[in-house]
Amino acid sequence: MKPFTIILPIKGTDEEFKFMGKSIPSAVKINPDQILFGLDYPLKSDIVTKIDQLMKKCNYSNYLVIPVKNDGSWNFQLANIIWNLYRLSKNDIILSFDIDSILRNEVMLGLDKIGENKTALISFTKKLLMKSIGGLIRYSSYRLRVRTTDYVFSGVYWIYRPYFFDLVILSKYKKIINGVDTYLCKRILSKDNDYTMITRKEKGVNAMSPQNEDLDWRQFQDGVWLGANEKNWLKIRKEKHEKQHRILMKSNTTKSKFKLFIDRNKVKLFNNHPRFFVFVMAFMYNRWKIMSGYSWAKNNLISEAVLTAKKTDRDDWGFNGNRFFRDMKFKDRGTGYD
Repeated sequence: MKPFTIILPIKGTDEEFKFMGKSIPSAVKINPDQILFGLDYPLKSDIVTKIDQLMKKCNYSNYLVIPVKNDGSWNFQLANIIWNLYRLSKNDIILSFDIDSILRNEVMLGLDKIGENKTALISFTKKLLMKSIGGLIRYSSYRLRVRTTDYVFSGVYWIYRPYFFDLVILSKYKKIINGVDTYLCKRILSKDNDYTMITRKEKGVNAMSPQNEDLDWRQFQDGVWLGANEKNWLKIRKEKHEKQHRILMKSNTTKSKFKLFIDRNKVKLFNNHPRFFVFVMAFMYNRWKIMSGYSWAKNNLISEAVLTAKKTDRDDWGFNGNRFFRDMKFKDRGTGYD
């Protein structure tokens, strides 16, 4: 088996302290050559003690706790920590996942292919948390999207370090406020390099908490972008469906005719009533704050936030858009907001 390093950033919240008891043993279980824990400087002694206790219980000694200080040049401390953990890893093959996740054995399916044929990243899907009907609906919609698309990114992935440092532009990486993984994927998918990424549809982890995209402020921020860019995304969706229509029209089966009928009426409905599309999205993923953000944008069309969102693609808005909503009160804050 190829040697590899697992990196695990830990912020040190009370919730994370509880998660460590399951996530860290799951990391040891897949037999990494090294585990690196990235913590804010100065170190919190209770977290270090907890890590040491867990490592001793798991009979694992090949680990390092690395304090990472922010010199003021990083907008997002998590990006700073990840950059330094990658730099200090003794292996080029690295597995990255979150402290609120439990690794599954399926994640090992990516080890042999990472780094080969310009493969920079191999991502897996997640088994999301389901503690309510809304959570079940969200997870069902997520698995449907996994089945019907080639690109699904979840935050648990293998990365090949030489390609990472070739891809990431440090000056721009330092400027992001959120979305470390999204930035990396965007760089891989850009046209100015020949690296590739693979999305495996197997579940690589079991999530123990809501995802970052499910936090109230992230939902609201996404809704603002949808409200600000309504004409653009409606046009893109229409063009996508028109392409699909041309394919369906070549088939004369009853199934294709029925699908074409449904699809055409769906496009017509959403184009005439875009708010209904946003409602459907909010329902499918149980992200009702998207509706609030969308309405806020429609009611504040000349605000700096909306005018900026109009000039920003959705990924870049995810990196930096939250700076406009710092003074708003949200139930959930978490990574990228605090």
